[in-house]
Amino acid sequence: MSAPYLVDGDQWVGFDDERSVRMKMDFVKELGLAGAMILVSLGGSVVDNEQFRELTSSDYRMNTFVYDTVDSIRRLRLDGLELAWEYPRYNIREISEHVDLLNLLAFDLHDTLVDVVRHGAPLFPLQSATPQEQRYLSVDDAARTLLEEGAAPEKILIGLATYGRSFTLKSQDQYDIDAPHLGAGKAGKYTGDPGFAAYFEICELLDQENTTLVWDAEQQVPFAFNGDYWVGFDDEKSLEKKVEWLRELGLGGVSIWSADLDDFSGACGGGRYPLMSAVREALRGYRVRYTYDGVTVTPGASSRPGAILPLTAVGAAEPVTCTDGDNDVTYHRDPLDCRHYYLCQGRVRHRMPCPSGLVFNEEQSVCDWPENVERCWG
Repeated sequence: MSAPYLVDGDQWVGFDDERSVRMKMDFVKELGLAGAMILVSLGGSVVDNEQFRELTSSDYRMNTFVYDTVDSIRRLRLDGLELAWEYPRYNIREISEHVDLLNLLAFDLHDTLVDVVRHGAPLFPLQSATPQEQRYLSVDDAARTLLEEGAAPEKILIGLATYGRSFTLKSQDQYDIDAPHLGAGKAGKYTGDPGFAAYFEICELLDQENTTLVWDAEQQVPFAFNGDYWVGFDDEKSLEKKVEWLRELGLGGVSIWSADLDDFSGACGGGRYPLMSAVREALRGYRVRYTYDGVTVTPGASSRPGAILPLTAVGAAEPVTCTDGDNDVTYHRDPLDCRHYYLCQGRVRHRMPCPSGLVFNEEQSVCDWPENVERCWG
């Protein structure tokens, strides 16, 4: 499958354009995945937080982003947007009300910045960890923090990794959790990134002479070492434990990073994609009830919490005229329809729609829930 890229000196950047996105969509459809939904993801660890801060610095930029994004999603026939802003501070309860899913990146919880080896995605905390705050870096604690902050459990997807994080041991005689290290483990044969190993690379390690595989009963995850090389990862057993745990909490499901790091060829001996297959089998028959009781958009219904009445604004219609300077951007309500507003760029007027279910709040210059706009709420 081809995708565009740019080369500038020794810098190489791969990205997607409209053509490569359509090719990927066609590929998914050819797989015959019933009910598959395709989202476009924006952000991630490679995007500077400053770019998101600039985006949210003004109503104009945010509204432009929303409309351009929605237009692109509709044009490409996608199903939605994943906004991967790593990592803002926000009101979890409020965010939960406005999104369909919350992807919890429940991996990479430990790295080489700590001077001892740790597993990157322990299900449960290590009570002996020091400093004390390190004890709370676990999948269980991260999920419970979201729940305590008001996230809807059925919206939370637990991120699972099909790769491991590796270290170079300071001494081959000290290899347990909390053993001192000298830095990242040697780069994988195929992935080529120090401190990182795809599951199919870890399989090769496990087959090597003198490799020791250890199950950490306290954290419910495995790790392995050979000489001064140490790697913590997830296998079929640990992923099944995580699925069993999330089912008990009533969480929404899982997200996996990523399919190409699993054993896609079956070289490990457990068939193709053994990790993803184990997760799928552990989730078989699991259904979670959607309990969110937020705003319900019901145009034309009687006046009650959750209904929009009226969608046509109350009051006399007055024409909107743009009279500001050439560089000024202002927002004005549509006197005839709560679902639209006018954007003035200098003397140029644009009639703009609010996203489905929202109405224009002129006081805040944003599209808002109808109950926050008296004139649009019956």
